[in-house]
Amino acid sequence: MRVAEILRDRIIALIDKGIIPWRRPWSVAGSARNAAGRPYRGINVWLLNGTREASGYNRNAWATYRDVAARGWTVRKGEHGTPVLFWKVNSYLKTVKDNATGEQRDETARGFVMRYYTVFNLDQTTAPEDFAGVIMNQNETHADAQSIADTYLGREGSPALSHGGDVAYYDQVAHAVRMPELGRFDGTAAYYATLYHELGHSTGLALGRPMIPADRQAYSREELVAEFTATHLCSLAGLEYSLEPAAAYIAGWRAKLQEEPEALIFAAAQAEKAVRFILTGSPEEPEREHTTDAARARWQEYVHGIRNDAKREYAIAYGRYRFGSAPHPEPPEGLGCMGAQAVRLEAESIYRAHVGKEQTQSAA
Repeated sequence: MRVAEILRDRIIALIDKGIIPWRRPWSVAGSARNAAGRPYRGINVWLLNGTREASGYNRNAWATYRDVAARGWTVRKGEHGTPVLFWKVNSYLKTVKDNATGEQRDETARGFVMRYYTVFNLDQTTAPEDFAGVIMNQNETHADAQSIADTYLGREGSPALSHGGDVAYYDQVAHAVRMPELGRFDGTAAYYATLYHELGHSTGLALGRPMIPADRQAYSREELVAEFTATHLCSLAGLEYSLEPAAAYIAGWRAKLQEEPEALIFAAAQAEKAVRFILTGSPEEPEREHTTDAARARWQEYVHGIRNDAKREYAIAYGRYRFGSAPHPEPPEGLGCMGAQAVRLEAESIYRAHVGKEQTQSAA
């Protein structure tokens, strides 16, 4: 098999595993380099970075079998290496003719031949874990944000959560979420935004949104649902997380949204159900019969702080429905689906904080 075919097959295998560029608000192991610290170049960077990501390696340092042995380490049994491309330079003599004099002479020329050698990630070897490791940030957990995650993850039937590597994803088959360590993220808010995104994916099976990567339309919608879920939960937790990453991520689906503008409306509605499911275990709105005066008072404070006229108008009407007996209102013209959804989710947050507490105390 030719070198180009080996590299092509390797890259196709990575693509089949879903290794796609995406916003990543956490520190990775740096650009691919050898054990001596020298960076790789060209397609080898893409190939090694993708292999590390697909395999979940913590480090992005690589070495040949000979380099590993020279340092007194060994390659673990059963590990397979990764091909690295290089160009071998061959020198040879060629005869050239001087057009002016007609004389011929020999000159040294160089030719390039594609070759490859095999390297192993240091995680595949017995190299010390602190060799070419990752510097961790001193991030701390956020009490309210962690409470939301713990409540959901502690519920029967919820996904398992584990940490390690530098890839965040939800495994639908195993019903499990994998996250990089908290210290790898740019900040605490970035960690929870990413965690909430993956937890949003994990609600899919229960709420009739199975992830089908082969169905690009459904997959696009699901990514929007997860991103909306993340931003809403961050808001409910009181995390100051910029919406710019979410907007940049959504912009990546611009072509699909242009073809199917209702995808945003669909995703917002599904995200609202996902948020309720994570918070309460049910995608439906809770009963209104236990509303308290404290909840109404807190809602009035919220409404008073709204500066947008259309949003305030909707909040007043929705409050009468949510904390009273008025019919369910429709958002006014001029208020987008995201603004209306923010009002509804704030109502659920107030309900959970006040009415849920009263119900707990009553039960005790």
